[in-house]
Amino acid sequence: YQGTKPELDRYIRKRGSHNLTWNGMESVMAVNKVYPGELLPLDEVRQEVIADYQNYLEEKWVGQLKKKYSVWVNDKLLEEIREKLNGKR
Repeated sequence: YQGTKPELDRYIRKRGSHNLTWNGMESVMAVNKVYPGELLPLDEVRQEVIADYQNYLEEKWVGQLKKKYSVWVNDKLLEEIREKLNGKR
């Protein structure tokens, strides 16, 4: 499905053999037939649409928070907490 693997999208609609790197490995993809796109009923895609929209809203919200607030980590305190949790003290 177009869009689910952006790194493959440029090959999906082209017949023939395509050399590409997939998961760090040189690969060959053979596309024998390209089917026309089709619209699916909302009932079949509702959950995917909702999940995508929630991801979009979350990314937008996190971006707004990053602009508004700065984040810093007290490395010394973090290390002390890690040591206590690991039982080293």
